[in-house]
Amino acid sequence: MSNCKVYIRILLVGLVLCSICCTESCSSRRSLLVMDAIESYIQERPDSALKVLNGLDRTLLTTDKLRAKFSLLYCAALNKNHIDTSDLSIIQPAVDFYSKNGPPVEKMKAYYYCGCIHANRGEDGLAMHDYQLALEDSSIISDNLFKERKINRLRLATILLSSLFFIGIIVVLYFRKKRELDNRIEELSDLHFESQQMLNLQNIQTAAISEQLAQKDAALLLLRKQFASLYKAQFRTLNDLCSAYLSPVKKDRKDVLYAEAMRQLDVIVNDGEAQNKFMSMVNGSLDNIIDKFRRDMPGRKELDYRFFVYVIVGFDATTISNLTGYSVGTVYTKKNRLKGELSNLSSEFRDFYLEFID
Repeated sequence: MSNCKVYIRILLVGLVLCSICCTESCSSRRSLLVMDAIESYIQERPDSALKVLNGLDRTLLTTDKLRAKFSLLYCAALNKNHIDTSDLSIIQPAVDFYSKNGPPVEKMKAYYYCGCIHANRGEDGLAMHDYQLALEDSSIISDNLFKERKINRLRLATILLSSLFFIGIIVVLYFRKKRELDNRIEELSDLHFESQQMLNLQNIQTAAISEQLAQKDAALLLLRKQFASLYKAQFRTLNDLCSAYLSPVKKDRKDVLYAEAMRQLDVIVNDGEAQNKFMSMVNGSLDNIIDKFRRDMPGRKELDYRFFVYVIVGFDATTISNLTGYSVGTVYTKKNRLKGELSNLSSEFRDFYLEFID
């Protein structure tokens, strides 16, 4: 039981000590923050800085470092407010701390202000000694600043050289890429020129082929007309025989003419089998013209198809009239009507039909 009481007391003491340490630590931290703030505006508002320093609770300065910082700031505030003092105790904490711990800038300032106070006390020898120590520290600071400036210059030079190096690489890559693009553009330009030349040549060849085809079509049309003329000539004799046979004037007829006309008419008009043979003969001789006409003009009477055949073989109106039973005027009318229908026909054989119709 007694041991527990001892442990509890030790624990309570520890807690109290921790609380004190934490309180002192927080107070020290707040004092440091206040002095850091004073240091930021002491050059522009030294009167305000001195006022704040005078109001600072010095019991919160629990470390040598805090006391040294306060001492240096307080002397600087007095100096900038043109207040002379001969109290060495004001600067002594700064001299004691910074002479051993530095850094050089604070050490130089401590010796300088210490020299000013010795001068105010009339102790010129000690003042010169402090100024000499401050000057030595300022030389160290100057050397450090020079070294730091030199290092910064070297860093800047390194950065500039690195930048120039990377810029050089970028420039080289740019011109290399530009050269590749220029070469590619030149290749494409040459390819375009060659393609244009080939296209022009192809156009010339196409024009020549088209001209040849046009000449061939013209020659084919001429041959068709010649063939139609020759084909009609084959039936001209039959037409003459029919005309002579059917003529009302019979005194000059010969028996041979009668016999031939009778035979031919019998073949075309009366004999169905012979008539079909006649139609087949015409169809085969003229590239299946009757079959094509039947497909292009469907739904007509058989007499209309025979009328078309009589027309394309070259029979005149009188002969067709006697073969079909139409009047001569009707034959002309139907022939003109047939020609008009064929002219408006949307068939690839339209011109082929019209070649055989006068």
